[in-house]
Amino acid sequence: MSNTLRILRITPHLFRSGVWSAAFDPVGGMQTQVWKLTEEMDRIGISQTVLTSWIPGSTRRIQPFNSTLVECLGVSLPQFAARRLMNFTWALAVMWRLFTGSMRYDLIHIHYNHSIWCRALTVIAHHMNVPVVITLNTELWVENGYRLRLGRFDVARWIEQRAIKSSDRVIVLTDSNAARWARELPQVGGKIVVIPDAVAIKDFAAPIDKMELDSFCRQHSIPKDSLVVGYVGRIRSEKGWEELPEITKELFKVGAFLLICGDGPDRRRLEMAMRNTGCPNSWRITGFLDPAEIKIALHLFDVLILPSRREAFGSVLLEAMASGVPAVAYGVGGILEVAGVPNAIFLVPPNDRLAFKQAILDLLRDRGQRELLIERGRQRVADFELSSAARRMTNVYQNLSGHTRSACPGALT
Repeated sequence: MSNTLRILRITPHLFRSGVWSAAFDPVGGMQTQVWKLTEEMDRIGISQTVLTSWIPGSTRRIQPFNSTLVECLGVSLPQFAARRLMNFTWALAVMWRLFTGSMRYDLIHIHYNHSIWCRALTVIAHHMNVPVVITLNTELWVENGYRLRLGRFDVARWIEQRAIKSSDRVIVLTDSNAARWARELPQVGGKIVVIPDAVAIKDFAAPIDKMELDSFCRQHSIPKDSLVVGYVGRIRSEKGWEELPEITKELFKVGAFLLICGDGPDRRRLEMAMRNTGCPNSWRITGFLDPAEIKIALHLFDVLILPSRREAFGSVLLEAMASGVPAVAYGVGGILEVAGVPNAIFLVPPNDRLAFKQAILDLLRDRGQRELLIERGRQRVADFELSSAARRMTNVYQNLSGHTRSACPGALT
């Protein structure tokens, strides 16, 4: 048996360089986290084939790393249909690949988004005679409010439970999620492994060249010598974008600037609301930024804000900690565990908009409080190093696949 693990990674979202359309809503923590994990596992010598969705204008096959092949699957769709149907056409193509090529791999790893299709793929992969690992990057499907009923029969809950039971290991991001899902699905309690999102700490802590910072500021009209509050993430309702216009009005009063880094299906609505604030030259929406640009943006922030109404984890908070940026966030979901004890994040009670705005203003005025959170963040983020997460994931793979020796570099099959 070869020492090299061969992993089939299935994910609807994966970072790729190039121009992204907001209609496909690619912006979010999942696509960058899966990309980082794939890169780190390639570095330690694991051979991977990644099946992800195809974005019009992108190439179909990419070899981003030494032993990793990315195949982009799906059909060309008009923008009005893409948001609803892109995952569906991708899943159909993946199903075909599972039936025709899964036996070339030692293990299948499926990363869940909010759609039903990753759940259906898990049930199919279960019959391919190779171990199946799933990562729950989101809340349980039914907990997100998705319902599909036939009379009194909850089809959505049945599919989700069937999928999770079909997997050999269930990767979750936080201890609280592990406990909750063990209660929800007691039959899979022994399969659950906690591996949080992670960050390459040194990459974000490294200083940014002044010329790059100045160029970024000119490109996005960021005024010199202004305090900068930053938002990084998708522009959709669950991320709390509706609060950004009111936050902008408060920042305008103290001469601070709001930089919104991201894209998504609600961008036009946000732009309209921001124009109606009457605060010219005090905000900017950058659109999608690639990981290198996000690093630059973080080094310009005085405070990061995350007004999410729900959040499975909040990996941008780790990036802020590694970059030395204090953050304000609602105490929801996985954010509570990311914050640690004592809190490395300024936590605000959920939905208390007044307190959220006041927390931002307090941090901008109080340099000592910012420095305290920065120091706590540097200590806290050490628990989320990317290389450690990759080693833990490798152990999961090796235990399931029967490989007991360290992975070594190998060619693509």
